[in-house]
Amino acid sequence: MDMDLEQKYIEEIKFVVTEWFFDGLDDSGHEDITLEVVDAIDRISGNIPITGDRFDTIYGVVESKGIFYAVDYVNNGEDVPLMLFASVVDSDRYLDAINENKTIKNYESS
Repeated sequence: MDMDLEQKYIEEIKFVVTEWFFDGLDDSGHEDITLEVVDAIDRISGNIPITGDRFDTIYGVVESKGIFYAVDYVNNGEDVPLMLFASVVDSDRYLDAINENKTIKNYESS
């Protein structure tokens, strides 16, 4: 065996993102928060609630910019969760999500 060969790693796929996901942030003029949103989803990917065949929404905030967002997703429990669409929402909608326990923060500690 040649010890000089570069070691390769296979990274686990935790979730899938559609093109619509990016379009939603681009259309809102906040494409600059895309990485923060994806990082937040990555942190909770193992705790995203199972939705069966229907979609649900989870909410988050990019605190450094004060921007609230929503992510529509499907998680059938058998495949990796599918992130369908992301959009910017107002603070009232985010506050409603807090009351409904549907924020990224709710799932970070699960």
